[in-house]
Amino acid sequence: MNLLLIFDKNFDINQEALLNFLEKQKFKSIITSISEKNIDIKERFITEPSSFNQITNNIENKDNYDKIIVFTDKQYQDNYFFHTQKNTVICSFYGWEYFTNLSKSNGIIYFIIDILALEIDASFRHQELTGCIYDFLWEKVGIDRGMRDAIFCTSCTKRLKNSLSNDKKNVLREIEILMKKLSISSKSNQDILSQNDKEYNFNKETIFSASDIKITNESILISTLIKKLKKETIELNKTDKLWNEHQMGRFIESILLKLPLPALYFDVSNPKKWTIIDGLNRLNTLQKFIIEKSFNLTDLEFLKKLDNKSYNDLDGVYKRIIDETAMITYQVGIQTPKTVRDSIVNRINTKRGIK
Repeated sequence: MNLLLIFDKNFDINQEALLNFLEKQKFKSIITSISEKNIDIKERFITEPSSFNQITNNIENKDNYDKIIVFTDKQYQDNYFFHTQKNTVICSFYGWEYFTNLSKSNGIIYFIIDILALEIDASFRHQELTGCIYDFLWEKVGIDRGMRDAIFCTSCTKRLKNSLSNDKKNVLREIEILMKKLSISSKSNQDILSQNDKEYNFNKETIFSASDIKITNESILISTLIKKLKKETIELNKTDKLWNEHQMGRFIESILLKLPLPALYFDVSNPKKWTIIDGLNRLNTLQKFIIEKSFNLTDLEFLKKLDNKSYNDLDGVYKRIIDETAMITYQVGIQTPKTVRDSIVNRINTKRGIK
């Protein structure tokens, strides 16, 4: 299966490192090349068929490729991650930083996996979030779990093994190699392009037993998180790497705009005092803005009318939006052995500032 990757001219990615990573895999069924020419999508939004025609009209020998995959920061009007026309797919990374803390490199590999999976079998999509590559991702924050889990669920694995031709099974085996490497790097919160081969070769079973790991996910209203912060039942472990008022204001604006928010990770081994693993800046912002009322919103991107407003100055409708916004949380339970909990903490915060 021949793939051609093309990047929008303003898309921030190390193309040479990406190509080196893909070439190192030495795949026989998945052949990937990167276009020497970047494209420039003119419209504010990716549109069909205009944006697709603009791209394909400027590609030589486009029929030589099974899939042409384009990556851009531009947004679809329906806010989907990608659409396909004929053999061309345009992937949108618009708002990426609101969905996950992982790098765009990991996202590129995820989308390549997803597109290849649909190429070998497009008969099924999960409508709910399962962590399977075949998740539709109606809620875009699910991309974070998708990159970290990077699996085929049991039912999809059975379907693929029973239905694929030998050629497609060869593609599947190479997809599974990419999935394993994506999961390992994402669970370590590392850029997949920055890891060396030795980091992929460790035997995960010698470190973790799946039965030892007890992690639950739950959506919690911000109003509930505020109550926990007021009661000091969440330990924030503040550092000097905290957001400034501009960054905190943009996070509050994201809530008010009802944009998807990255997940929070907690160690809940002490049920009376949760410890934040990942999400310190977001919780600190809520505490500073709502509880302490120590800063005003400034230099907002869209809600200009709220500039210089404190929490007390907000209309009731905005306060209700904040209260009723649910944040996805992952909770590492007391059943998880301490050595495993400590490793999870280290993996989430490795080579990345505390968020």
